[in-house]
Amino acid sequence: MGTSRGRSDDAPYSRHDAAIWYTHRIVAAAEAGDVEALPRIATPFPPRHAVDEVVVASGRVDVMTWRALGNGSYVHNGGFFFATGAAGLAATALFAGAQAVGNSARRSQAAAAATPRWVHDWSAQLSVSTHGFYFENATGLLPWGFADVDAMELVGPGAVSMRGSSTTGPISWILLTDWAELLLVFWALVRHRQHPQYVSGSWVPPGWRDREQRRLSTSQAELPPG
Repeated sequence: MGTSRGRSDDAPYSRHDAAIWYTHRIVAAAEAGDVEALPRIATPFPPRHAVDEVVVASGRVDVMTWRALGNGSYVHNGGFFFATGAAGLAATALFAGAQAVGNSARRSQAAAAATPRWVHDWSAQLSVSTHGFYFENATGLLPWGFADVDAMELVGPGAVSMRGSSTTGPISWILLTDWAELLLVFWALVRHRQHPQYVSGSWVPPGWRDREQRRLSTSQAELPPG
């Protein structure tokens, strides 16, 4: 399963496009220290990272983990079939051939399943705040403070890789969400202001500004700063 969510220049305006625009506005306010200018999103849970924490965005997230789907083992079919006579010998040969093909296919499938790859693990509602983020689904609420995230990097539009320290040990995820860019930039503001994607502005998806310029060419709106 791929992790990039790129789109063509003539694709219709999307929620991700809107999220990028929104992210520019949020980041400008955060960089200026203008907390009052930040939007506030209501949540069914109380934010817990800081007393002055503000939840600014919310949306779906799909969580990918790097793992194998199997351990390489498979059931070898060693059944025996034998018949006499010309027709029987032919049937025996056909049975043996089919059995070998079946075992070969199972062996190949087992080997493929044992190869690690990024796979979808679970989905949740993601809430992004000034101090961290929250995953919420039927299994409960999982808060993450930016201090617990060791590294972040955008690996495609709407896709951010994350490494951190959880209560059960180290984790490595890819988060697929319209708010991937906001996560990266907020984390960089808090933990790593020299992050190359933040410093260079390359967190903005390729072609986004050109698409926005065309979309706004007949309106009074302007591109956000940054």
